[in-house]
Amino acid sequence: VSLITQTTTNVVFVIVSILVFKSNMFGVGLACSLSNIIGSLIIIFYCLSSKCPIRFSFKQFNFKNMKNIFNLGLPNTVKPFCLAIRNWVFNLVAVSCGGIMAVTVITIIGNVGLPIDAIIGGVEGSTCMISSIFYGERDKDSLKDVVPVSLRIAIPLQALLYLMVFILAKPITFLFGLEGELSSFSMNAMRIVFLYLIANTFYNAIINVYKGIGRTLFVSFVTIINHIVIPVTFSLVIPKFLGINGLWISYVIPELLCFIGLFIYSGYKHKHIPRKLNEIIYLPVNFNIEDSNRYHSKISNVLDISNVSQDVLEFCNKKGLDRQKSYYCALCIEELSVPVLKETGGIKGNVKNREIDISYKLVGDEVYQKVART
Repeated sequence: VSLITQTTTNVVFVIVSILVFKSNMFGVGLACSLSNIIGSLIIIFYCLSSKCPIRFSFKQFNFKNMKNIFNLGLPNTVKPFCLAIRNWVFNLVAVSCGGIMAVTVITIIGNVGLPIDAIIGGVEGSTCMISSIFYGERDKDSLKDVVPVSLRIAIPLQALLYLMVFILAKPITFLFGLEGELSSFSMNAMRIVFLYLIANTFYNAIINVYKGIGRTLFVSFVTIINHIVIPVTFSLVIPKFLGINGLWISYVIPELLCFIGLFIYSGYKHKHIPRKLNEIIYLPVNFNIEDSNRYHSKISNVLDISNVSQDVLEFCNKKGLDRQKSYYCALCIEELSVPVLKETGGIKGNVKNREIDISYKLVGDEVYQKVART
């Protein structure tokens, strides 16, 4: 609703601004800002309503949580700020190297990049979310596999996106009404700039795992390097030798160099060169949980529930967990497993490929529980 309203009001406000009020670019910009505000207000009011599953509450607001909220939101604040500075510099370089024609191409690249960035954002968000889940469950083995899984999705997807841009570059320029030299100029620019789709697959997979495990200051530092320091430096130097093509290359190089930097960082922390993709993320030493403090089992029918529940109770008691907490851990097995088995038909007997995966991990007196349908 927010996006539809924002898009609709944007079109209406711009048309009214031009046709009715005879506004200049300031009026068009104001119209776009108003539509964005309306779209944002819809989200805000929804987050304050009782319909929202995870909603903001003034009654439960606590200033002690502000530090945690700030840390979690820092990377998402730093990135657009950095991009604003980078794009400002890029526009200045474009004017000096290619004139108004180069600025036009930057605008087209930005518009073409919107749907592409939305797709990449989905991969980034999923990688970050899954990482945070495994991190919260202290599941180091699963967390190490996030980067390989993310790459298996991102590499073919983003390679396909680049191939589409490369092939459709000419039709895209016609959609924007470009012809002749400007069309050829834009085609060349898009085919160079969108090479970043290939360069950033590894970078995005790694940086979003770090974001998911709460390394927000580290992620923010790398973001500043990636979106300000490297691209601005290259955009001010390379065009002196390669002309406007040097600016287009400045879109591609940063994430490639940042990936190399993250690879070196991981090797430095591990004290050896990463030989596998699952070694490319450095996790704190104290994050690992000894095998003796782990319990794992599967439930495939109703008869397994009581057996596994009893095993969990004995496991917790053996590890010195207090009696009440041990009882609750065992009770959770019964409370959560029965509904899942009912849903999958496992109450009536074994159901192939519909098992319940049970995992318990103990760190001191803290219990990390995972009950998941497989």
